[in-house]
Amino acid sequence: DFNKLSRVHARQLVEHLSLGGLKTGSIRRTLNTLRAITRKAITELEIPKTDPFQSIQIQNEGDDKESGKVATYLQLEEIARTFLQKKNSAAAMIVILQMELGTRISEISGLGIDDIFLDETIPYVYFRNKPWRRLKNKYSERRVPISGIALETLKVAMALSRDNDGLFSNYARKGGGARKGVEVRVL
Repeated sequence: DFNKLSRVHARQLVEHLSLGGLKTGSIRRTLNTLRAITRKAITELEIPKTDPFQSIQIQNEGDDKESGKVATYLQLEEIARTFLQKKNSAAAMIVILQMELGTRISEISGLGIDDIFLDETIPYVYFRNKPWRRLKNKYSERRVPISGIALETLKVAMALSRDNDGLFSNYARKGGGARKGVEVRVL
């Protein structure tokens, strides 16, 4: 019963998630989601209740955060060299373009053939929403000039056979940009 939800329950949830091995950052995100749901219910249903998830403390919050690893220049060079040898592979082209353009992988894999402008004075890629892939936010829509390896890779990609309007047709479908449980190892 929502009316019986208390801070004791919120603390028990934190303890349960912590004992389950969840990192404190994930626990905080879970609490933030529950706070939003609870606040909405309290407001919309006009329930005279305080939010039991407000200001809940998580023991040692942030101490378990791992710093992200950044590839060295030599590692990036090795990755690029490896994928440049497989230039006719859609996956290789996606990696090369991501490295060259500094984009999210889903932005590259979700490109349409109508997003590639190779014959312009300054060739560019137009990142915008597609029926099969949405951009992260409204500021992600942009035109990015291309040259060098990215330009050559896009020329090869445009010559690929395809069965839809996606530049990489295997990925130009709902859920095609990322599949849960699939991991790509480069090194």
